[in-house]
Amino acid sequence: MGKDLASGIAMLVISGIVYYGATGIGTSFMADPVGPAGLPKLLAVVLGVLSLLLIAQACIKLWRTRDKAASETFEKRWRPHLLAMGMLGIGVGYVVIAEIVGYMVGIALVILATSLYQGAARSWRAPAIALGGAFSFWLLFVALLDIGQPEGVWERLLVSLGV
Repeated sequence: MGKDLASGIAMLVISGIVYYGATGIGTSFMADPVGPAGLPKLLAVVLGVLSLLLIAQACIKLWRTRDKAASETFEKRWRPHLLAMGMLGIGVGYVVIAEIVGYMVGIALVILATSLYQGAARSWRAPAIALGGAFSFWLLFVALLDIGQPEGVWERLLVSLGV
């Protein structure tokens, strides 16, 4: 890209020098309507036009590269924040559904959603780990530490059935 731009500018300068030099070619009484300077001037103009095209092409490539670099910088800068917003969304989702489905189901869904969001493989292991983690948290907070958690519909149903 830089070489194309430098080459285009150099060729444009050379075409200007050739054109200027061609204007100094004298004419004779035997010259045709184009004259002896006609061909060098034509070649200088063609070289100048091609040089301008090369310069334009180099500038377009340069702008595209800068735009791509700017978008990559934007992505690098904002990606962690967007990932954090996704995690915040999972947390808000838990708060919304915890009263409905209860602590055990809600925390299992949070563990599953978080692991999948962070790139865990989509296999039978992810739900199994989510269920195991939910049971472990329930044992720790509800059974051992006796910290009240949202019961939800399922636990109320089990209590009403006497289970």
